[in-house]
Amino acid sequence: MNLATARSGNRAKEVGMRKVAGAHRSSIIKQFFGESILLAFIALFLSLIIVKLLLPVFNNLAAKELSLDISRNLLGLLMLFGIALLTGIISGSYPAIFLSSFQPVKVLKGSLRSGQKGSVFRKILVVTQFALTILLIICTGVVYNQLNYLRNNKLGYDKEHMIYMGMRGDMRTNFDALKNELLINSNISGVTASSNVPTYGYTSSNSLWRWEGQNPDEETLMRAVFIDYDYFKTFGMEIAEGRSYSKEFSTDTTEAIIINEAAVKAMKMESPLGKRLSLNEHSFKIIGVVKNYNFRSLHQVIDPLILIYKSQASQVLFAKLKSDNISQTIGYIEKIREKFAPGYPFNYHFLDESLDDLYRSEERIGTIFRYFSVLAIFISCLGLFGLASFMAEQRTKEIGIRKVLGATVSNIILLLSKEFAKWILVASLIVWPIAYYAANKWLQGFAYRTTIGLWIFILAAAMVLFIALLTVSYQSFKAATANPIDSLKYE
Repeated sequence: MNLATARSGNRAKEVGMRKVAGAHRSSIIKQFFGESILLAFIALFLSLIIVKLLLPVFNNLAAKELSLDISRNLLGLLMLFGIALLTGIISGSYPAIFLSSFQPVKVLKGSLRSGQKGSVFRKILVVTQFALTILLIICTGVVYNQLNYLRNNKLGYDKEHMIYMGMRGDMRTNFDALKNELLINSNISGVTASSNVPTYGYTSSNSLWRWEGQNPDEETLMRAVFIDYDYFKTFGMEIAEGRSYSKEFSTDTTEAIIINEAAVKAMKMESPLGKRLSLNEHSFKIIGVVKNYNFRSLHQVIDPLILIYKSQASQVLFAKLKSDNISQTIGYIEKIREKFAPGYPFNYHFLDESLDDLYRSEERIGTIFRYFSVLAIFISCLGLFGLASFMAEQRTKEIGIRKVLGATVSNIILLLSKEFAKWILVASLIVWPIAYYAANKWLQGFAYRTTIGLWIFILAAAMVLFIALLTVSYQSFKAATANPIDSLKYE
């Protein structure tokens, strides 16, 4: 639409002559619609080739198994033809109506100035294009910042060089012996067990826990996880109050319990140590409070959590490795584990990699946004290049006169570039509130999220401005360095 309306003057005489020769406005409209639809179908053909070539890359990017086989899908083929037809009609609608409205008398007398009519509509289209580009760049920046925040956010425990594996064979029943053998290796600094991996939540939930001073009508949902000795030490978790489980206290295995800070807050306890928690007929004494840690993804808030000593219920073994000779240490673990679980495959995972998997979909979104931003910028630059070429051509005489009167190359470039800068500023002011709303809405899906800084909006506008001016500058420089004599007699 932009280029068709911008270069309308080049076809004005054609339209005038056709009308003088007896062509009706409807036939001219059909001609321009036909040209637009033909271009759309050529684009469809080229796009199918590009999709066929790039589909494996996109499947890898989006973790999908999409295929392109329209020959066996009549409905899909009809939809593609419908999209191409609709695109041709929409993109050709304004130029067809606009160009067919030219009056033959004005055109043939030369009173219709090239490109003047339709300039307002052209500016609206350019502003819309810039706005969409800025929107995509802002969204890309917000997604990148949030992912960076998730990776660097303090989880409340040390995830580095921590491996875990499922308990198989006799590993659970002979856990103490297995643990002692593993700790013989100086490159293993800690071994513990739990019913769950921290990244995948908890073992059970219920609201049947009761405590001293509880409102009888109030029910609080408590999460629970079973752990072994040295759990807090191995993960580097901090005990805010009291102590951890210890073999020195025989009652710790049957009567003691540890809760997190969120549980203390939920139970409205000022001094939880020594208080009793009961479930059905079993009563426990609170011996410690662990500082809050994220036992699920950062999409969710930290819920009240109870950590109960119960090594028999442990399903997962954790080993904290030192950074030296990790591959050899893993080989040692495999060798020791084979004694307690012969015949079972040795499968282990790094905890930090499991955490990254939680946010894999967000990473894909960020990557897709990045590609679409580059594509939007590229398409914008194509349009800009054509418009800048047209503007330079339209103002050839003006540029020649300015040069004769002493204007420098930089003056001419600034003259031709400032109009695009004005459009980008308008596009930024329009799209910033929309971008903020969309980004904020997406961030609401995370309990822990980064802030949306003003800098990201300014940076997006500055990037688009820089790229636009870079695109326009080529044509501007070309026009500014032309010989003014040629400019003044080019017609």
